[in-house]
Amino acid sequence: MIIAATVIILIIFLLLGIEIGTAMGLTGMALLYHMYGNGALSVAAKVMFDSLNDMTLLTIPLFVLMGAIMMKGGIGDEIFKFFDSLAGHLPGGAGIATVLSCSVLAAMCGSSVGITAAIGAMAVDNLRKRGYNLELSLGLPSSAGGLGALMPASVGAILYASITDVSVGQMLMAGLIPALVIVVLFSVYTVWAFNHSENKSLGEKHTWAERWQAFKRAFWGLTVPVLLLVGIYGGFATVTEIAAVACFWSLIITMFIYRRLTWKDLLPTFRWGLSVAAMVMYLIATSLLLSNAITQLGVPEMIRAFFVNNNIPLWGFLIITMVYLVILGTALEGASMLLLTMPVLTPVLHAYNYNLIAYGVLFLINVELSLLSPPVGLTVQTVERIAKSLRLPITSTTAWKGCIPFFILYTVAMILVAVFPQLALWLPSTMK
Repeated sequence: MIIAATVIILIIFLLLGIEIGTAMGLTGMALLYHMYGNGALSVAAKVMFDSLNDMTLLTIPLFVLMGAIMMKGGIGDEIFKFFDSLAGHLPGGAGIATVLSCSVLAAMCGSSVGITAAIGAMAVDNLRKRGYNLELSLGLPSSAGGLGALMPASVGAILYASITDVSVGQMLMAGLIPALVIVVLFSVYTVWAFNHSENKSLGEKHTWAERWQAFKRAFWGLTVPVLLLVGIYGGFATVTEIAAVACFWSLIITMFIYRRLTWKDLLPTFRWGLSVAAMVMYLIATSLLLSNAITQLGVPEMIRAFFVNNNIPLWGFLIITMVYLVILGTALEGASMLLLTMPVLTPVLHAYNYNLIAYGVLFLINVELSLLSPPVGLTVQTVERIAKSLRLPITSTTAWKGCIPFFILYTVAMILVAVFPQLALWLPSTMK
């Protein structure tokens, strides 16, 4: 009854056109009012303050700001040109260059939408020139951009760690090997798709001198993900401190080495980055308000009892929750999914004695699926806007169709992690 009432209230707010963060906050307030009456407002204020009073969450605005600085500095273009100079002349090389560029950008920008926007125009144009069909030319950058949800610098991983009380550093590193598995799957598919395209054409083979020049232009940008990965894996400082250093270093690179970010650009860049971070923090506060109310009403215990009392095996729990998250991803974006469901699912995971970090990687792959799921599909919408700016003859379904093969490949990766959890757990287990 409580679960049904919560869902109905939330749906009503959403149908009224209320933004998802506000809708969850109002739903949480309604539940708190049911429990506390006129005292609900003071309870809500304390819950929202406590939810943001966490030093770990400071990492989020730092990563978002770093991504904004790197995008404004055009680092994505240089990284894409470097990988294209290496692989562009090979069969499917343009697709491989796109996937590799997105994976590197994902390690310095926790925003999948930001990654897609950073190289989308160049990638789509390049893929079309090499003979990829229009659907695949839009579907590949939409899908590869989703790696931002899984690679280190992932905002989702930080939120997950904060909610489930696992190590932020270990959670960030846990996604690295599964992300590389996805990179391989995507690369193999793009080569296969290229070999089966009708108008395929190979790119120009660059000389080693040209590749060296491309590497030198991309080098300083490549130092940012290296700094993050080495710092987090080596445990040289806290994740928040490493994020602050990486953010400052990206500012130095774009202003004084690449010289693409001027003093005049600084304020708009900071304003945009911090506005996005503020939106995320607002979403965290309102989502955890709703989660807190649901927890006080005993919903997590009810769900735990349902699975335990019905003797549902672990694999059954994983299948049920993964399918549920895929469906939920058609209506909510990743942060909302995570903040709304993990406080409820965490007690169930404890009952099954299932590793929270392994489940976190499965969850983040589901977040990647949500980026490709209509009607929300944020990375797909980003690429659609890019395609329209390039005046490509697209319909309302072109990009969505192009994402179907990659949706399947993400699902394959999720199954691999579920069957072989060491894909997610081995690297964190070796950390200092």
